[in-house]
Amino acid sequence: MSSKINFITWNCRGFTENPNNQHNSYQKAVDTLQLLISKLPPRPTISILTELNSSPLQLKHDFPDHIISVTKRGNGVIIINHNPNTLKLKHISTIDGRAILADVIFPNQLPIGILGIYAPASNNTIKKNSYATSLQTLLHNHSTNPIPNQSQHVSIIAGDFNCIHNDNSLLDDIIQSYTYQHHLIDQGEFKNTPTHTHGNRLDRIYTQYNRIDPENIYTQVHQIPSSLSDHNPISTTISSPFQINKHKKRWILSPGTANDHEAINIINHLITNHNNTSINQFTNWSKVKSKIIKTLKNYQYNKDKQTQRAKQILLEKAAKFKHLEEQCIAEYNIICNKNKLHQNHTNILKKHINGEIPSKYLSAILNKRSKDAKIESIQYGNIITSDPDQIENAFVEFYTNLYSLQICCPITHQLMLNTWPIIKNEYWNGLDSPFIQEEVEAAIKTCNPNKSPGPDGVTNAFYINHLNQVKPILTTLFNDILENPHHITTEFTEGLIHTIYKKGNPLLISNRRPITLLNTDYKILSKVINARLLRILPFIINNNQTGFVPHRFIIDNIININELINYLKSKNLPGIITLFDFFKAFDSISHDSIKRTLIHIGIPIKLINLIHKLLSDSQAKISINGKTTRKFDIKRGVKQGDPISATLFVIVIEILARTINADNSIIGLPISPNPQIKIKFTQFADDSTTYNINYEQQQQSIKHFDNFCASTSSSLNFDKSAIIEINPHKITDKHIINNIPQSKRIPITKKDQSERVLGYFFNHNGLHRKLPETMKTLFKSLVLWKTSGTTLKTKTTIINTYSLSPITYLSYLEEFTKDEEIQINKLISWFMNSPANSESPTLNTNSIENNTSTIHSRAKIPLMCYDRSLKPLKEGGWGMWNIQLRQVAQKIWIYNRFLQMHKSANNSIYMISWMDQIINKSISSPYLIKIKKEWENYATQIGHLKDKVQILQPILTKNQPSQTLNTNNISLPPTLKEIYSTILNNHQCKSKDYIGKKYSDLLLTSHQQSIQLLWKYTYDQLFVKIQKLKDPKGRDTMQRFHARCLPINHLHNKVCPICNNEMNNDPYGHLFFNCQHTINFINHDKLKYFIYKNCNGNKNWSLTKNQTTKLYTLIYKPQTNNKAFKPDPTININFHFAENAQYKKYRFNWNYINTNLDLVRTHAYWNIISLVIHQIWIWLCKSLFDINITQSIDNWNNQINNTTLDYDILKSKWHKLIRLEYSRTLSNFNQYSIKNNLTKTQKETQWSETIKKFKKEWSINTNEPIPTITPPINY
Repeated sequence: MSSKINFITWNCRGFTENPNNQHNSYQKAVDTLQLLISKLPPRPTISILTELNSSPLQLKHDFPDHIISVTKRGNGVIIINHNPNTLKLKHISTIDGRAILADVIFPNQLPIGILGIYAPASNNTIKKNSYATSLQTLLHNHSTNPIPNQSQHVSIIAGDFNCIHNDNSLLDDIIQSYTYQHHLIDQGEFKNTPTHTHGNRLDRIYTQYNRIDPENIYTQVHQIPSSLSDHNPISTTISSPFQINKHKKRWILSPGTANDHEAINIINHLITNHNNTSINQFTNWSKVKSKIIKTLKNYQYNKDKQTQRAKQILLEKAAKFKHLEEQCIAEYNIICNKNKLHQNHTNILKKHINGEIPSKYLSAILNKRSKDAKIESIQYGNIITSDPDQIENAFVEFYTNLYSLQICCPITHQLMLNTWPIIKNEYWNGLDSPFIQEEVEAAIKTCNPNKSPGPDGVTNAFYINHLNQVKPILTTLFNDILENPHHITTEFTEGLIHTIYKKGNPLLISNRRPITLLNTDYKILSKVINARLLRILPFIINNNQTGFVPHRFIIDNIININELINYLKSKNLPGIITLFDFFKAFDSISHDSIKRTLIHIGIPIKLINLIHKLLSDSQAKISINGKTTRKFDIKRGVKQGDPISATLFVIVIEILARTINADNSIIGLPISPNPQIKIKFTQFADDSTTYNINYEQQQQSIKHFDNFCASTSSSLNFDKSAIIEINPHKITDKHIINNIPQSKRIPITKKDQSERVLGYFFNHNGLHRKLPETMKTLFKSLVLWKTSGTTLKTKTTIINTYSLSPITYLSYLEEFTKDEEIQINKLISWFMNSPANSESPTLNTNSIENNTSTIHSRAKIPLMCYDRSLKPLKEGGWGMWNIQLRQVAQKIWIYNRFLQMHKSANNSIYMISWMDQIINKSISSPYLIKIKKEWENYATQIGHLKDKVQILQPILTKNQPSQTLNTNNISLPPTLKEIYSTILNNHQCKSKDYIGKKYSDLLLTSHQQSIQLLWKYTYDQLFVKIQKLKDPKGRDTMQRFHARCLPINHLHNKVCPICNNEMNNDPYGHLFFNCQHTINFINHDKLKYFIYKNCNGNKNWSLTKNQTTKLYTLIYKPQTNNKAFKPDPTININFHFAENAQYKKYRFNWNYINTNLDLVRTHAYWNIISLVIHQIWIWLCKSLFDINITQSIDNWNNQINNTTLDYDILKSKWHKLIRLEYSRTLSNFNQYSIKNNLTKTQKETQWSETIKKFKKEWSINTNEPIPTITPPINY
């Protein structure tokens, strides 16, 4: 059961002891606290007190169970446990006198992490920022270094912050980022009651949303005499977590077993030799799958059992034979650590491979955050419970009712269907034809191998690995059930429901989204059917439905609303825009209404019967905190998680649009001067919007909604629907609202409010600008991601995919101000340039009325100019977006789609309006004028896309004869990416309004230009090759080195801080290659020998020994076919070109040219150089800045030697890199062999060639084994 914890926090201002005065401030504070404890309802359980000033001797007597941190007068934090018989406090970490991190522990329950804070009140910014950085480190270490039986995240943050909420200080940034990441809520934000005598709310409590007590949502501020303290205590109540019972986990095919060669061969043999003696194909497949699952279960179990048995034998042997005890214990430990080491290597390999594909890697992290939230309490009816059994019963009851059979009216439904004419074409042909293997194969290949499996536990990876074996079986199976759907059993259609919190009260089950995990064989069949239905979807769904229809876009609905409101406002016309919300739309559609709709649109009856069987004969269980509930029937709805669900829903809800559009009593609203062009209704899936001139017609539209709900067992959520009135003074029949029953009244949006519409916000004046608020989200997002060390590739994806995407979505219609563009670029520059622990910029957002926002950067590190940062990584840039050109590209993309409307089946109403305006040479749309101008400005630049860019003439000709649409002749417009890339590469500054110069060529420094001229340095190839380096840190350092964006640019034309020699205009070349201390650090001769040993000394390299000096000389002979390297022989001082094209041998030197110019030496050589360059950079950071960056980005060594490169570390890095690349090669080969169904002989032959190529690439002698690392080094 859950218990409640009552928290109180108070700055007691002088909690100290004076032995000469028994009635000192300490005693006053204690008396006040005891009074609060006795008087407060409820009685406090935990107190967090700040500003203690000193450690009182009486604390142990008055408060036996406490954790205290205090160093001097002016600081001090204490956490007091007032109920030591029930609760325990466990210390985790402190910041001396300023913060305490601890756990509150109930018996047999999960710990709750709490953080008590007393921030400095000083005006010294450096001191406050230093504290904020220390706090960030404390929180980061707590979250990233989990310890058993300890909380992983802080659930309560309380104390005196000495700053107001959202003051954009560094401390506030860090607190906001952490609370945003871990779902903590400022409980006092809504009431905003001051806690300080000066009227500020300096004392706050942040609580994790799922721990907030519904009866105590807001913090309570308690008034005390100001003579005691100038702060008032605040309190709250939270729910403690219950200990989640450990249930037997359901079996899931592990990735190791799925990809195990032995297991794959066993399953292939089982499938091949299975005798089909069943009466039908479905029963046959059920038997085969049952055997497969049993075999895989046993295989996984036996692997674990073998390990356990081996450990048991060793322990018995150690006990029996004392002389073998030490050896047995050692072997036992090896076995115990084997799985751990294997898992560690697997995790390292995943990071090595996927860490550079951050869109997948980071998506998994983001998804995990929301899915891992445990359900600790729920509210069902008027009861709030944390009992697991009651929670399970509540969930089952809720979803049983939701999916129960509801009465719907087939007569009403048929009348609605009659308004929907269907004109068939050739795409209806073959909808019920026998399935073919190519369809099944295509469906399997689109399955994500990392997705969670359905109730049978068999993952997508199984079907991918056994594609050739299961493809014919599944094809035969699907054709059998196409003819005989009654063969399908509930085990095939059964689902496992996981619920994900959406928004609103987290205690309500209705605020969670049910996602159904289905068996992969079911999903493959669903994908195959869905692919057939998608062929006809554009021909049966009206153009104003933009959800889940191929080649339709959500932005079209936004443009429709924007164009409509702008026109109504310009002409002072009335309008009522109603935004409708369905209650659990996907889960409520009746199965019979789906069947009737499919019959109406002409789907063959065989396919209809199969679809209906998959939907109606189905059951589900719910997964709650790792435990599955009992089964219940699914009698209505389409499963969220079923590939066909979205398509079926869009088809069924289409009749709502058809009946409203066919009702002549509803005239809609004009969108342009042409009175014939009006808009009545738009949709994105279930998000439906009506447009009416008065309330009478709005109520007529609602009648059609009522008919649809009656026909399909759906229901409207009137409370979450909304009305936006345009020019409300012009609406003449508002009295009708009084006749509407209260339960069916839709709230009218107030003048000072806006409604969210598909990510945009609109009010009675039109589009409400949200960019300033979205910029705050961007800021918090980047501050959050900055806490983790990432590579350049990952950073680029974080910015473009996760941080800028919400802003660029809004920028289709909202315009950036110049100041906002500059501030966004500042923030991105900070994120890309500065180290992980650097001070973040601040974001000051003015009032919403001003619609402006400003970022003040406290971390100015201009390491790369703006123009160059726009270039991709392979060209020496960072691949950043040009915000201005991105917005231009969006406008061109929209206008280009409009120009192709005469060939498209997806024309939205605004396109028809625009066409009419252009034909009549009277453009009234401000947005059309704007995007047309942009298109004309850049038409020349996108000329090479002329096969996709449509000329204007076809839509200028009046009375053009209509043509029958033939999708085979439709050429899709260029994508937004194509347009943006084109104008970016060809952009030139046309006026002062444009940012930047021509940057089609890489901008080189003066030193780089001289190298390119003198040594014919191929910079166009250089960065491409850098991106092929395998070590992420080495690659990043090489990229930054050659792009000249390491933090040493300020050293130009200055004296070297290390050797005191002049560096001229090249600190890079000097510090890395010419500085005598650097040369001494790398130990030149030893480096040569290291390269020689690890770059295959018998190829291109030779090693000679001077008998007099006893020194080794490493000599390199370049390849004669090196086309990329043809320097002038009179300039090249390192290699001499004889006239007969024969190379002479010269000693290899550590210099700029030798280490980078000859890119074709060996693959291994350049990867080694990248490791060396990175190690030098680590050493330079310590030498130049007294910063040991190994603590934050390198775990290879805790201390860097100030005098020489540690070759043991370098060797460990090198061998580990080879091992990881070998694992990658092996994994790729396994996937290749499985995909192509290679025989044993083919595998042996091709693997031999593969490993030979691998050893050649990495300069490993044929007879040498792949280098291993024992023990593995943390990477």
